[in-house]
Amino acid sequence: KKNPVTTMFTSRGCPYRCTYCKLNFQKTLQRSAQNVVDEFEKIQELGISEVEVYDDTFTWQPKRVQDICKGILERGIKVSWAIRDRVSGVREENLDLLRKAGCNRIHLGIESASEKTLKTIKKNIHIPQIEEAVRLVKKYDFTTLNYFMIGLPGETREDVHETIDYALKLDADFTEFNICIPYAGTELYETALQT
Repeated sequence: KKNPVTTMFTSRGCPYRCTYCKLNFQKTLQRSAQNVVDEFEKIQELGISEVEVYDDTFTWQPKRVQDICKGILERGIKVSWAIRDRVSGVREENLDLLRKAGCNRIHLGIESASEKTLKTIKKNIHIPQIEEAVRLVKKYDFTTLNYFMIGLPGETREDVHETIDYALKLDADFTEFNICIPYAGTELYETALQT
């Protein structure tokens, strides 16, 4: 929505172990909250007004999220930004802070509307969590983008149609469907080799 735009990584990797994810063999690292706020400040000084934060899972340490948001607010930084998250990472106590600190869009990895499929891919989330996370994100007026995957292990044609219907029901501002790919190094890849 605003130009110019830049990107930022505040952490790498993810502590969760979904079977399809190539991050499972990547070391999880994160920058300090102060270091991240320093970069936001420098971005603003450069005249950049929007940031895409490309962390795989931005909120995996809730206190760090709070420290980043508080630092942005304390320094009076006025930059719009977006994050990627898991539905299990959505916490109401952080949403208000994120919004006040300029975060305006949250991307949620949902993947499937089938509890069976979510269990198979070790997503470690459940349908009620998904619905509550989406409800909370909308309550705080974030733009929502939901990710889904098609072709997950054991998925039937009916499961795919159920997921599409579910995506429509969640009524996100944007919905993205991706085809499941068994990347080398993932548990899904090893399973695919054995079938």
